[in-house]
Formats: sequence, structure tokens, C-alpha cells
Amino acid sequence: MRSPFSFEFLQKYRRVYLTFCAFIFLLFLFLFFRIPTDDDFSQMLPQTLAEQIALFSQSPISNKVFVVVFSSDPKQDILEAVDDLKYEIENNSNLGLSAPNLDASFLISYYNFFPNLWNAQSAKEVSNILTPKEIKQRFNQSIDNLFSGLGMFYSGISKNDPLNLLEFFTSKLNVLNFIGQNLQSENNAGDKNYQLLIYDYKDFLNLSKAKALKDFFVNFSKTLPQNLQVFYIGSPRYTSQNDEMIRRDVFWVSIVSIALMILMFIFLLKDKKALFIYFAPLIVIVISAVITQKIFGALSIMTLGFGGVLMGLSVDYLVYIYFAIITSSRKDKFNVVRKMFKPIFASAITSIITFLLLFFSAIGIFKQVAVFCAIGLSLAMLIAFLIAPFIFKGEGGREGKNDILNNVSNKYLSKCLSKRNAKILLTVIFLLAAISLNFLKTNTSLEALNAQSKQLKADRKIFDEITGASFDTNKMLFVFGDTREEALRNNELLSVQNPILTLWTLYPSNHQRQENIENWKQFWSADKILFIKENARSVLDKYGVKANAFNSFYENLLNPQTSANDKNVLENVFNPIVQTQTQFAFVNIISKDVQIKNIPEIKTVEISNALLQEKIAEDVLSRFTKIMIVLLIGSFLVTFCIFGSFKQAFISLLPALTAISVFIIFASLFGVELNLIGLYGLPLLVGLGVDYGIFMIYQNKVGKMLHPTKAVIIAALSTLIGFGSLMCARHSVLFIIGFMVFVGITAAILTTIFVLPALCEDSK
Repeated sequence: MRSPFSFEFLQKYRRVYLTFCAFIFLLFLFLFFRIPTDDDFSQMLPQTLAEQIALFSQSPISNKVFVVVFSSDPKQDILEAVDDLKYEIENNSNLGLSAPNLDASFLISYYNFFPNLWNAQSAKEVSNILTPKEIKQRFNQSIDNLFSGLGMFYSGISKNDPLNLLEFFTSKLNVLNFIGQNLQSENNAGDKNYQLLIYDYKDFLNLSKAKALKDFFVNFSKTLPQNLQVFYIGSPRYTSQNDEMIRRDVFWVSIVSIALMILMFIFLLKDKKALFIYFAPLIVIVISAVITQKIFGALSIMTLGFGGVLMGLSVDYLVYIYFAIITSSRKDKFNVVRKMFKPIFASAITSIITFLLLFFSAIGIFKQVAVFCAIGLSLAMLIAFLIAPFIFKGEGGREGKNDILNNVSNKYLSKCLSKRNAKILLTVIFLLAAISLNFLKTNTSLEALNAQSKQLKADRKIFDEITGASFDTNKMLFVFGDTREEALRNNELLSVQNPILTLWTLYPSNHQRQENIENWKQFWSADKILFIKENARSVLDKYGVKANAFNSFYENLLNPQTSANDKNVLENVFNPIVQTQTQFAFVNIISKDVQIKNIPEIKTVEISNALLQEKIAEDVLSRFTKIMIVLLIGSFLVTFCIFGSFKQAFISLLPALTAISVFIIFASLFGVELNLIGLYGLPLLVGLGVDYGIFMIYQNKVGKMLHPTKAVIIAALSTLIGFGSLMCARHSVLFIIGFMVFVGITAAILTTIFVLPALCEDSK
């Protein structure tokens, strides 16, 4: 396969052509600095579980921020700090936090709404107080309150509820006690003293508000006395911490990559023309980022984090072209470039296919990375053939400036293992890898995908102690319906089969509300009202209160002011209804051990941290296995088509297989945990490892003049720098991929240099 490019025409107008290329780059550079970024954590999760993830993120629990004021001293008074904190939060609209209004006006509204919630249990409880003695005591207390010095505060409630029925009605709110704490909870147990506050937070992934919330709590913490601390748990904290850590990682990864690339140039190349090798990746990253952003609408910071990776990979083709050109004459330069097309194209196509396969991983972030890197590698190959030949000059075999690498190559790298020893070494490595698989640690938790500082881990531990690890011990049951009313009704029908579901009593459907109102009217009959009046008369006479003073109370009992269209006032406290693109769902929060008896006609979905984690792990592992199988078979077929030899195709895969094996061995030895996203670093080892095998086989076929070992070494070092710099990252996803590829590619390049030549001896 010869190069399809015609260089003569471009050489004739070289300056115009290069000026035009520079103009195009400056245009893309301008667009690059206008790229909008997006850091949606859900992009790290499989899109095949989009419905479950969306439901989980929209659930009433997920849209909460839990604030903890905590003291290690059980005798320390924390109420003043709590009041100050509540005041500051309520008067800061930039935080996006809101708390349910549970003042007297809410209680009156709830009292008036209660006929919609009346049921048999309510009737039983209220019947117990409708005795002559109890009626008199309750009226007496209500009138005492009205005549007291604080009567103005009691008038709104006592006048409309002289029997203090609100006492029974508010007890129903215990159903909302789904995390083992009240909506505003205080505890003083043993050596702990804390108060838990719960706020609504609607902007699930709003980065600016997440940062504002972080800054607020940092500043407020500075005002607290000694031994007292405040922290919050919720989506905005993970959002801000992910952004902060990834941005820091991207900065340091870029700095380390650039610094190491400069050092490599200084010690190994020392040619000012070769500077283009390291300038070209900047072109590749800028253009790839702009095109990827145009495809996806916004670019993830984590995708940009792979810029260092792309930098290391895109250097390879330029390195191969550079060494081929400087060993040729100026007259023969373009013929040499044409001869290099086949091995470079083969190397590029395997890497591009590897990244494109990540597009089918169902993980959103890898779809971006796949497109970003595939476009970048394609651009790098085009730059190597369409621009580099007009910058590098053929110098007739000049190699003198590469003294260090030449000396090392001639003295050490020219020697390889014997064929027998090479086979023994590979066998030992593969056997050790098989044994190490039993000791390889994996972490399939969602927490492993989040950035977590030591402070966040410590705060989360305290929060779990306070709430009884409710997020791990509870699950959510979503009951669906095509309309809001149908979802409410289906939840009621399901609750009949499952008495453990009690939330429906506070959020009835219109059908159930009408039934509850009828039951209310039957209970509060005219005879019962007359019975209450007769037993209250003596108390009224005692205080000189007119008999008609509580007529509004009696009228509300006989004729409750209700409408099926009235909004449930409890929705301002806790709204269990979520809406998907096509349906509504009612959310029940129950223990994770509860088994639900389903009704075939009603769609339900159970979601918890454990269940979601299990489904995500199952989906990721299933797709990962398929991708690895397709990649290995595809790489073998591509190399077979290139070489026309099964043996050479198999040999070209050995560096990749060795890379995977050595990573497994090292990860087991050092206890490195492999998370779900990190799994997808393994396909990268295959795609990258095959490149070196292809190039070494070409060296064996046509000699070292066009394919010198030092070119493979510098290309490999560039890749090591690109991926190895990710080990500077604190984020576990970036670190594990960096560690994996650094260890694997090191093994792959050593296999390529010392092992493959022995196996290639009889395959020419």
C-alpha cells in the first residue's frame, strides 16, 4: 500500500500551503477558547440505565442537601450556631437551598386539608377522645390558651380547633420520617451532639451554585467556636469537588506532559526542526476539542484530561516520519514518506478502531473520549503525511545528533533474547497474570467514580452514623402511571397488597380523596356534633364564652371545604411524584430488605445504591467483555490483512497481551483497585500495544533504515508521558487509566524490543 498523497503540487506552493494551514489552526484556536464545558457525573454511568439513573437523580432524596452541625462534646450548646446557620441560609438566595415552611400557617392549611386524608385509622384514634371528660378537658385548655397572655398566638389554631385534633393529624407526618430523623432533627447521644437540617436543592448539577454553596460553608465554618463543625452532604458537594479535582488534575497532567516532552526533546532529539513534532499535538488537541464540542454540544473537563493522552499518541506518527526523512536524501524524501504510509496507516487504524469501540461502551464520557481521540489520531496521521514532509529535510542518513539514544540502542537494544528464552518469558508472564487475577482488587461502587477528599470521607462517615446509613439501608420503589393521577392511583392499589407502603396515606389520588371526604362526613354526623356541643357547654359557661364562639369549627366538621383540584399542602414539604419524558412515578422509600408483591398491570422499578451499583457493574462488565473480544479479533484480522500471515498477525498482538498481563500482575502486587471506568483502559492497551508489534514486524521485513528501533522507543516514551502523566491525577478514574497504560505500555515496549525480534527471525 503506497501513500495516496501527491506531494509535488503542494511542494510547488509550499509557503502558501503552510500559511493556509496556519490560518486554519488560528481559527480553531479562537473557537477552542470559547468551548463550553460540562461536568455531568451521570456521564460516567451507562446510558443503557438512563431511566434508572434519571429516576434516582430526580427522586426526593437525591434533590436534598443534608446539613449537619456537629460537636464532639455532648455538653456543648449548638443551638445558637444552628440558628445562625439557618438564618444565613434562608437569607442567601444564591445558595439554591430551600426548606419546607412548617410554621403556624402551614399547620392551619394542613388542618383544613386533612379531610382529604381521613381514613379508618384516623377515625379510630379520634373516637378515643370523644368522651365527655376528654371533650371538657380539651375545650378548657383551648379557652385557657385564648385568654392567656399569649392568646394572640393561639387564636388562629385554638378557635378553629378547640378539640386539638391537630395533635392527631400531625402524628401522621411520621410517615415522612424515612431516614430515621425528623425533618429537623436533634440528638444528644453518648459523646455526640448534632443537629441535622434538610433542604431542597433543585439544581442537581449547577456548578456555579455548587461552588457558591461550598464557599458559604467554608466561610461559615470559620465563625464557629472550637470543637464545633458544620458540613453538608449532597449532590452539590460532589459536583464542586469533582470539578475542582478534575481541573487541578488537568492542569498538572498538562504541565507534567509538556515538561517531560521538553526534556525528551532536549536529550533525545536536539533538532530545532523536530520541535514541530511537539507542536503538532497542540494543533491536534485544539481542532479535536472544537469538533467534539460541536458534536456533543459541550465538552467534559475529563475529556480534556485525555488531552495529555492524545498528545503522547499523536507524536508517534510524526516521530516515525521524522526518522524516516532524516535518513533519506532530499531528492528521495517524498518517496520515503510514501513507503511509510502502510505501517503508519496500519498503526493508526488499530488505535482509532480501539477508541471508536469505546463509543459503544454505553458510558457517556467514553463516547466523548472516543470521538475526541479518534479525530485527534486521524488528524495526527494527516499532519504526519501532509505537513511534516514540508518541514523536515532529508539529510542523507544524519543520525549524529541522537548520540545518547544511538549509544544505548547500539550497545543494549540491538541484543534480544533467544527464541527459546523469549517463549519461556512470555509463558511465565501469562501464567503469573492468570494467578494474579485471583488477587486483583475491584471496586464497583459509584463512590469510586467520584472525587473524594479525606474530609468528605470523614464527613460522610459521621453522616452515616447519624442517619443509620439510610442511603445504604433503604431503597426507592417507583410506581408508574401515564398521568399524575394514574401514578397516585396505582400506588394505592399496590399499597393494598403491601401494607408496608404507607406514604400513600398522605398523598391520595383524587379518587381516594373523594372516598376519604365521604368517610369524614359519615364520621362527623350532626348527632356527634351535638354531643360535642352539649359536653362543651359547661366549659363555655365557666368562662362566659358564647355558645356560638366555635361555630366555624362545627361548620368545618359538617361541611369541609375541599376540592379534588386543591393542591396537597404536603407537597411543599415532600413531593413524591417525579416525571419522566413519558410517564409519572410515585416514589416510596422503604427498607432494602422488603420484598414487594407486584401487580402485573402496574409498572414498578426498585432502585437503591446497591441495586443501581449491581446493574451498572453488570452492564459495564458485559459490554467490556464484548468490546475486548471484538477488539482482539478485529486487531488480529487487521494485522492479518496487512501482513498476509497468521503467525505475524499473532506476533503483533503479543505486546498488547503482555501489557495486559503485566498490569494485572502489578495491580495485584500493589493493591491497586480497578474501578468500573478503569476497566476501559484495557482496550487501550490492546490498541496501543499492537502498534509497536506492527512497527517491529515492518522493521524485520524491510530493515532498520526506515524503521529504526529508536523511533519506536521515542514513540513509546511519548505515549508513556501522555498516559503516565495521568498518574499525577488525584481523581481515581484518571489515575487508574494512567497507571494501567503506563505499566502496560512499558511492558509492551520491552516486549517489542527484546522479545519480538527473536520470534520474528523465521517469519520474514
